[in-house]
Amino acid sequence: MLESSGVALREHQNASTIHDSEDLHALEIFKAAAKEFSQREKKEIGAMCKRMIDYGRIAFLRRLGFNCTLIRYVPANVTTENILLCGQRARVRAEA
Repeated sequence: MLESSGVALREHQNASTIHDSEDLHALEIFKAAAKEFSQREKKEIGAMCKRMIDYGRIAFLRRLGFNCTLIRYVPANVTTENILLCGQRARVRAEA
C-alpha cells in the first residue's frame, strides 16, 4: 500500500512538473509577444481583459438568479480600478 502511494505521489509530481514547464513555455512566448506593444497598448489590453472577466462573472451570477451591472464609481483620473460589479438576487414572483 505504501509503495503504491509513493508511485501515485511521483506520478502527481511528474504531472505537475510537465504542467509547470508548459506554463513556463507559454509565459516565454507571451513575454516575447508583449515586447511588440507599447505601455499604453498593454494597459488597454489589460483593461479589456478585466472587462471580459467581469462580464463572465455577470453571466455566471445571472444564471444563479442575480440582476447585475457594472458601475464606474470614481473617475479614471482618480484610479483605473474604478469598476464595481453590483448584484442583487432577483425577486421571485409569487404565482397567483
